[in-house]
Amino acid sequence: MKLFIIGNGFDLSHGYNTRYTDFKKYLEHSSYDIGSFRLIDFFNDYDDLWSDFENNLEFIDFKESTDFYVGELNPEWSDKDYNREISRRSALQDSFEEAPEKLYPALCTALSDFIVEETDDDKPILNKYQNIMSKNDLYITFNYSKTLEKLYHIPKSNVEHIHGEAFHSISPDPDEFDYSYETPSIIFGHSDTKKIKRQAEGSNPINPNGCLNNINDQMKKVYQIQSLNSFIQSLSFSSVEIIGHDFGIVDKPYFVELNKYLNRTAIINYWLYNMSLKNIKYKELQAVFPQNKINIIPNK
Repeated sequence: MKLFIIGNGFDLSHGYNTRYTDFKKYLEHSSYDIGSFRLIDFFNDYDDLWSDFENNLEFIDFKESTDFYVGELNPEWSDKDYNREISRRSALQDSFEEAPEKLYPALCTALSDFIVEETDDDKPILNKYQNIMSKNDLYITFNYSKTLEKLYHIPKSNVEHIHGEAFHSISPDPDEFDYSYETPSIIFGHSDTKKIKRQAEGSNPINPNGCLNNINDQMKKVYQIQSLNSFIQSLSFSSVEIIGHDFGIVDKPYFVELNKYLNRTAIINYWLYNMSLKNIKYKELQAVFPQNKINIIPNK
């Protein structure tokens, strides 16, 4: 029996545009509102964020992303202009106060909708791994999509969606100014590797930082280690096939846990798209699986 570990590169190789940069484009043309703001407004100033969105959530300064809306008040304004601006900012403050409760579930809802819409179409797809996959193997997927079940007809009982499955929410009504988000069906977040220093609140009369400075902590990933253990139990595997997963730091705790239970005769086959990273990935894998044979396989 083989154990397959599936990441987003797997969906990408089947023609699905599921990169975080694609998700950004989706948000730019979608209406997921938090008070007066669209969801994308909290992330718009971070162009470099989207290449590794999940991991970079830890380092976003949400106060900085909203500074545009709450700049310094001009003492030379007329009383009328000054009072109008104070009134506008008071309304914004109400939106900022909604963010701690709504930002994370709104983000998960939008991501889930995006995955469903992108992977549910009828574009021609090549089942490129059908020669190595079996319905009798086990699959741990970090993807929210149902690509394994849909294209390869893997039984649901053999697939562990370690971070949940994407379901389409009831689309937000653009005419509704305020609406609630349900508990997310997916698990999403950063690995909390380095605490960022929270900025102290300033003297601006309308300052969102008091509302936003704990959002980074709320976006920490809740690891499903017990689900992993229950799924693999005490089973023995001939090989572990890692396909489309970057073996990055966000999901590293799962691999560390897997190593505790993995039989030492299992071969680690890491399917790599960019072979220029072969030596780097080999060292990373060796550090986690020091007692197992490791093969780097070109993923063409």
